[in-house]
Amino acid sequence: MNAEVGTPEGIALTRRLLRHVVGIYFDFRLSQERFQFVHTAFLFSVEGRWLLMTAGHCVTQIDRIRAKGGVLTTCLLIDSMGEGAAYYQPIPFAYDDAHPMPIGVTENIDYGVLLPRENTCQLLSANGIVPLDEQAWDAEPSEVKDYYLLGFPEQLNAYQGNPIVALTPPNSEGTALYNLVALQRPAIGRDIKGMLMPPLGELLRDLLKGQIEISA
Repeated sequence: MNAEVGTPEGIALTRRLLRHVVGIYFDFRLSQERFQFVHTAFLFSVEGRWLLMTAGHCVTQIDRIRAKGGVLTTCLLIDSMGEGAAYYQPIPFAYDDAHPMPIGVTENIDYGVLLPRENTCQLLSANGIVPLDEQAWDAEPSEVKDYYLLGFPEQLNAYQGNPIVALTPPNSEGTALYNLVALQRPAIGRDIKGMLMPPLGELLRDLLKGQIEISA
């Protein structure tokens, strides 16, 4: 499988991977100023419960804007980038109802978790969005051919909250599998840093099994 950028195979693979990715669009007003930006998030599931994952500093950024008096006037989910998308209007998103929370905001721990309501998950599913479940994050691939960094263009969001996906070599049928391995931290020079996803998935799985109750 030739998945080079710009080839038909590469475009098809990108569309396939983007079934797991959405953009969270924010429109803020602060005094007389209005500004918009997009955070990258991906759909992640634990024991069947859908979660929106981004970087923790993306969540704390919203808190800082509000602490300065910023008012969130519009929040939307952009879910039309992936394979199978049939609807191209963004979905209204009640950001606060999703209980956004950072899990660690240090150099090595910077996860952001949102809990979308069931109707939001249904709307995303209707447009071809699929969560990365335990099959994608709970085991390391035996062999990796390429890594892909998924997210929104720099002019929209300065690469905040991108997921990192490992692509395996094609099998006998020409199909390449992929695993979610990390969530990107800000780049330093030409290096890309990432936080591993399995530890977070294991933590969330323990929580969802009854240590705490999270309502839909």
